Amino acid sequence: MAVPTRSPDIQNIDVCHAWTDGSFRKSAGLGWVITEDDTGAGPTITQGARTLGTKQTAFDAEVAAIEEALKWFGSSPYLHLIIHSDSTSAIARAGHIAAGPGQQTAKRIQRMVACLPQQYQTAEITWVKGHAGTPGNEKADALAGKAAARVAWSPITSLAYVKLQISEKFRKSKKSWDEDPRHHGNEEIPPPPAKKSCMDRARNSIARTAAQIRTGHWRSAIYLSRIRKRRDESCWFCEGKARMTRSHALLHCPNATLAAARVEAWEGRNPGSIGILLSSPRWEGRLLRYLELSGVGRFVEGGIEEDEAHAARMDRWIVWEAEEEGARRSPIP
Repeated sequence: MAVPTRSPDIQNIDVCHAWTDGSFRKSAGLGWVITEDDTGAGPTITQGARTLGTKQTAFDAEVAAIEEALKWFGSSPYLHLIIHSDSTSAIARAGHIAAGPGQQTAKRIQRMVACLPQQYQTAEITWVKGHAGTPGNEKADALAGKAAARVAWSPITSLAYVKLQISEKFRKSKKSWDEDPRHHGNEEIPPPPAKKSCMDRARNSIARTAAQIRTGHWRSAIYLSRIRKRRDESCWFCEGKARMTRSHALLHCPNATLAAARVEAWEGRNPGSIGILLSSPRWEGRLLRYLELSGVGRFVEGGIEEDEAHAARMDRWIVWEAEEEGARRSPIP
């Protein structure tokens, strides 16, 4: 694919810098400042601030400020935008569209970034230390503080706000519990019990896979065939004609990686049957160890991990959506 060249009708102005920040006082507020110098001390091209509302957080404001900078850049004559943010969590959130707080804003950011090459533009985001005297960051922080000082009704309750409220409630309840044990079991929420089982100590992805295997809804050829996402039920680890049952994948598959994982995880023992392996507490730790070593239930056909395959599908979807958006906007000849 040929690299697009800058249209001669647009003035060739190279780089601009965007300084973004978010804050929460009475409401969540955000601010952004656009300058041509890399410190923000020079003349301001444009700036803005906005109040998100009382039911959103500083994290939501940080991510939304990045979105506002990209919105302005899309209609500007500049070729390259460098966004400076003092929030590492907001920078990380803008880089993916996985489920979680800020997902909708991150999707809009990814769409705008995917459309930039069609407008002969590029953008990048960097971290800047907050409250360190950087003029651009201080200007954005002042704008965000003024916006956050206003009380505004929030039409949307963000997931980050809900998680923050749950954490605050639990923290206050635990503090009251620790300070006054007379309230135990009456008004306050007791601290959670210590984690004891192997499933509690395992990584989320491994524990999730074990639970899916126990219920029969794990990523296997049989399950994919049942939901019409695969034509046959043969095991993709050994590439044979054997059906990819739980017993085959966990106990009998001749694949070298799976056989080596069984030797290490079983520690010279044999569960005897799939029922004992999946239900006996004595075999729970060995089962989790085998799943971690072998990739059964997590690796899709081709040896790719399920999360990586899902991320690749999302990337292709973003590119396709950007191409469709560009096709709709392009003038009819």
